[in-house]
Formats: sequence, C-alpha cells, structure tokens
Amino acid sequence: MIEIQQALIFKSEDRLYAVDSDEVLHILRVPKITKLPLVDRSICGICPIEGSVVAIFDCRFLLNRRDFVDSSNDKARLISFSVGGCSYALLVEEVLSSIDIDQKNLEESKEGIEAVYKEDDRLIQILSINSLLSKVKNLDLLKEEIGDISSLSKKEILSEGEVVKYLYFKIGREKFALKADSIREIISNNSKITKIADSSEYILGMLTIRGEVIIAIDLAAIFEMDSKFSSSSRIIILREGEMTLGLLVDEILDIKDVATNSVEMLPSRFHKNRLSGVIKEGKDLISTIDNRFVESLFEESGKFLQKEEREKISSKQEDLCEMVTFKIGDEEYGFLIDVVEEIIRYEDITEIPNTPKLFKGVINLRGKVVPVISLYQRLGAVEKIGENSKILVCKSEKSEVGFLVDLVDEVLSVDEENIKDANNKEKIVEKIVLANGGKRVVLILDIDAILALEEVNSFEPIEEGLK
Repeated sequence: MIEIQQALIFKSEDRLYAVDSDEVLHILRVPKITKLPLVDRSICGICPIEGSVVAIFDCRFLLNRRDFVDSSNDKARLISFSVGGCSYALLVEEVLSSIDIDQKNLEESKEGIEAVYKEDDRLIQILSINSLLSKVKNLDLLKEEIGDISSLSKKEILSEGEVVKYLYFKIGREKFALKADSIREIISNNSKITKIADSSEYILGMLTIRGEVIIAIDLAAIFEMDSKFSSSSRIIILREGEMTLGLLVDEILDIKDVATNSVEMLPSRFHKNRLSGVIKEGKDLISTIDNRFVESLFEESGKFLQKEEREKISSKQEDLCEMVTFKIGDEEYGFLIDVVEEIIRYEDITEIPNTPKLFKGVINLRGKVVPVISLYQRLGAVEKIGENSKILVCKSEKSEVGFLVDLVDEVLSVDEENIKDANNKEKIVEKIVLANGGKRVVLILDIDAILALEEVNSFEPIEEGLK
C-alpha cells in the first residue's frame, strides 16, 4: 500500500485526480509556452520556471482523454515536479485544493492510477507521476533536446514570462507580497462594513462597492497578528471569475515586477501556513501569499453571500454616492466614479509647445493620444511629481482626458444627504462632500466645467491634430 500524507487535487473534465503534495514543486498560472517541433503529442512545449527550462505535458492527453487542456482558460494551471533530477510540469484544467489523506480510505488501483481515495461522496484517483511520464515517447531524447538548447535560445525563452507583478503590503512589522493579477482595486478601510453573525473571527463582514456585496477578511487575524486600524490601512479587492473578495492589510507598500527565479519557494508543508515562498531584498524578507490559500478564502466567502444578505445590504446602500478621491497639494478633491475610466501611474508626458496654460501634454494610452491637464496652479497648489503621483483618466462627453494628481486615496461612498451643492463662485467645484461626521471635506470637481475653462478649452483641436 502506498503511503501519502497530503494530496493536491485537480480536475480533468468531470473527474477528480490528485498527486502527492510532496512531489509538487510549484503551482503556477500558465505563462507563454514555446512550442517544440517533432515531439510527442502530449508535450505542449517548454517554458521558464524558476530560471530553468521545463517541458510541459498535457494532462488530458496523458490520461487518454479526447482533447487537450485549454491553456488560455483562467483556471488552467501548471503543476511542476522533479523526476530523475529533471523538472517537468503538468498542464491541468483546474487545481481545486490540497487535502490530508486518511490511509484507511485509500484503495490500491492499476493501469497508471496508483490508488483511489474516497472522501465523502467523492472518488479521487491518485496518479503516479512516473507512470504518467512512462507514456511519453522518447522522453530521454526530450531531456537531451532541452539540455542542448543553445545559451542564446535559452535566454530568449527565459526572458518570456519570468517576471511577475507583486503587490507588497505590511501586517504589523512583517512584509508580504501577493500576485497582482487578480487585484481589482485598493480602497481605504472607511467603508461601512456590516457584521455577519456566526462567522469566523477573521471575517470582518460585508461591504458594498458600486452595488456589489463583498466579504472583507482581516489578514492580521488569520496570521494571528494584532490588527492596527489606522489611516494607512487599506482593503485589497480581489477578483477571481465571478467572485470578489476584500483583504484588510495595515499598509500598502509598493507594486513591483519580481523575477521568478528570485522567489525562493517553501516546502509544501508551509502551504498550510498560507505562504508559498520568500523574496529577499537586501535585509528584508517578504513572504509570498500562497494562491491556494487565497482560493480557499474565495470559497469560504461565497458561503456567506446568500441572496437575502445581498438584498439586505444593497437596500442600505441605495442612497450612497460613490466618488474617487485624490490629493492636490493639501486639499482633497474627487470625481464622481461614473466619469473615471482608470487610474495609472505617472509616466513621462510629451509636452506640446504653444498650448494652453493648464495643458500639461499628452500620453500614449494603449495607442490612444490622451491629453493631460494639471490643475495645480488653478487650485493654488505647487506641482510636485513624486512616487505616489498618478494620472486619473476621465471621460467627458466628447473624449478622454487625464488629470495629474499627487495621489489617489480611495473610492468613497457617502450618503446623498452629506453632499451639498457648491456655490457658483468656483465653477469647477460641483459638490461639497462632508464625510466622517463633517470632519472631512472633499470637493467634487466638474470635468465638463474644467474643460470649458479658457485655460484648457483649446485642448480638443490639439488632440485632433495628433491623431
């Protein structure tokens, strides 16, 4: 009888399979795969993993299924492992979870299936990696072909997909990193959160963003650290498929591109501790959050989003107005969220001679020429470009325009009764918002009034001339 302590479950069509977790090196989203000519049909190609060139095998084909795994599907994953000193990876449809194995529920099997595990009403087929690879024709020749890749070709392959974008944040004194591909936005912790009865201690409750109900989770409580609610606390909003989740952290530090070979992966036993690896930056150690742990949080949050709770929360939020708030100088301003298209990092702006005073220049946004306006002088502030500087891309009736700001603070939801009409003295200020019991004042700007100002109202012909 085989001995296995923990198994990683994945799905292939309507069946469940698993491999020994101790054999698994990494679980990754599918990067760009480089095809190889004249190889076994089970081989999808090669790709870089942790600085090494790895052969990718299609799980469906090895299991004698009718077709191949769709590598472009968001749920598709690579499971990497090492056999005989060589690294390989298995392309699977979806990784589900990792489970502890009760030996008494294991039954030995044959024909490439090492064992069958019974868990409640599920039958999980435990696969032998060696048995799967034995189906691959000329595997030894494949090893040689990968080993014989010229240094130039190897550099070309490793240059594709070896950088991953991470969001750095702090909980207490510790630094963590989360892959940024599922991050939708980051908001302040001022949003109204409704408690959920009989929920886990680390579930803060439910909040609503633009009509969508989201479960908020306190990461400090999960990692058994003291929660420190402060002005720097933020909620990271994640999106996976149709599910959305909020993670409360003490402070957002940075977004960085990290070379995959600079992330030291932790042994599989650490996966229970919710961490997958460590990034070393000088004297700092940044722990990377395990993707499987995040997926388990999505699953748990879904249990609480019952229809009656959604309706209950949404009804309380019907009279809320949402806006994106930002700083220019010492003052706080905002745009109604309906006019904000996106928020991008400050980038070099191409200056155009003989343009209006407030016209900063233009940027290339995915092939579109977008004019950028600086309101600093108009609002009595000194323009200072710093690491937090952003460009707010907004839409007007006729086109898109970017606004240079010191920093973007949050998406703020405020009761309509706390929003007052501004007087006509300053035309570009449309509304005055009194938040936090009147202690916080936000001036809502009118984009159409800004574009009608004499100092900027000639930006349209400039933009047209650049197209």
